[in-house]
Amino acid sequence: MLYIGDYLRTIPDYQDVDPVGLQVQSQGILKAIECHHGVLVERSRRVYSFANWSLQQYLSAREFTTKTNQNPDAIAELVTHLTEQSWREVFLFTVTLLRHPEQLIQAMKQGVDQLLIPDQRLGQFVNWIDHQSKSSPLSHKSVAVRAFDFALALILDQGLTQTLNSSRLEQPLEPPPLQQLPSCLSLPQKLDAKFTVPEALAFKVEDYLPPTSLPPPLYRALILNAILEYSLAFNLAVNPEHLGTLARSLTTLLDPVFQFQSNGERLNSWWFNHRHSWIRRVGFLMGQHDQGEHDWQFSRNQTRSLWDYYDANQLVVDCLRSSDEVNIEVQQQMEDELFLYRE
Repeated sequence: MLYIGDYLRTIPDYQDVDPVGLQVQSQGILKAIECHHGVLVERSRRVYSFANWSLQQYLSAREFTTKTNQNPDAIAELVTHLTEQSWREVFLFTVTLLRHPEQLIQAMKQGVDQLLIPDQRLGQFVNWIDHQSKSSPLSHKSVAVRAFDFALALILDQGLTQTLNSSRLEQPLEPPPLQQLPSCLSLPQKLDAKFTVPEALAFKVEDYLPPTSLPPPLYRALILNAILEYSLAFNLAVNPEHLGTLARSLTTLLDPVFQFQSNGERLNSWWFNHRHSWIRRVGFLMGQHDQGEHDWQFSRNQTRSLWDYYDANQLVVDCLRSSDEVNIEVQQQMEDELFLYRE
């Protein structure tokens, strides 16, 4: 209402109106806009916002475009919102509105790289992904493989942390890990239109998500088995030798489960007769394999920072692809430098 009051003061008929009168008039104008045009809506008393969130995002982008055309330093202000999901569309709108968006996208790329600086472990993870991707079983553009390996390794690492815990063997997994696996393909396929995963390694929901009706120890062990298989198949094991030993031992313990999986009655009978000894053996196996040998031991904040880094890289790609003003050579060069950490 303050801005409406300031505007009304520029109109001769309102120049002699006292502040209280201006406030009443401003309130009336806001109500009229809300009732007759539907552009604004009162969320709470005297708190208005745009009824259409996209309109607000577009107008924010217009504001930044005007600022940037007048003062290139305004780009730095926009880049501070790089990891905020609510600002994603603002970036995309701004890129399409700018005549020369390369400067903004380059600043975004620099902002993405700086996300890793405060924590050396995050940079080490990105360097490890780059190293592992060079011996990946996938034959595609390097940046697409790095993007795929980054997301997959982070999902598998989170899953390993959840499942490889003997003290929680009989507790349900909340939330079930590995549900994000199919999302690993989205960004790589943007970076390389021919990106595919070989059929032998493809993500099949029925393969990696066993029925939740299974007893928690069986369910946890089957999920752990899938995590181990994917980690080894995609060359994303932190300690492949130890993880391979664990995978082989766990597969042996799961043989009866695989054998009776299609026959619920026989599986239930086997479980009833052998569950206590089986749980002891699996618990002992897990206890022999310390988590620190197999995963990155990321804290929740570190994991969140890595996903922010991934999402920010994806935003850079989307901005590069949404503007017709970006030279194809510049686009390719920027994309080729994604998911690389340089100290």
